Amino acid sequence: MSPIAVAVVVPVHDEAALLDACLAALTAAIAHARRTHPGLRVAPVVVLDACTDASEQIARSWPVGIRRIDARRVGTARRRGVEAALAELGDPAPDDTWIATTDGDSTVPVTWLTHQLDLRAAGADVVLGTVRPDFADLTS
Repeated sequence: MSPIAVAVVVPVHDEAALLDACLAALTAAIAHARRTHPGLRVAPVVVLDACTDASEQIARSWPVGIRRIDARRVGTARRRGVEAALAELGDPAPDDTWIATTDGDSTVPVTWLTHQLDLRAAGADVVLGTVRPDFADLTS
């Protein structure tokens, strides 16, 4: 089996206040996954959906692909992001590709990708996660 390729998609709609933290956490998770899974290829793509804030400027400061759309639909943003990431990876065989998504207002743990890849190796086809809101942000 050839090394796994991972398409990581981050839909964003006016998330400037939280996007830097999201991309910092994602970058750390990708670096950790590359250390623990030699040969791993990762294509992170941020999909800016009808953004009117500084989200694009923030995304450009991180090692991610960027796509702009005007759909105002998170599902469309995810689909377009997956298409872009697969194109960047060179359309690897479906059995050798894992697709992971998060959101521009979320921060993933450093083991986010490695956990998914370990579950994949154990036979999982799909992994669903839990979002744990920062309750301090919910009160403002």
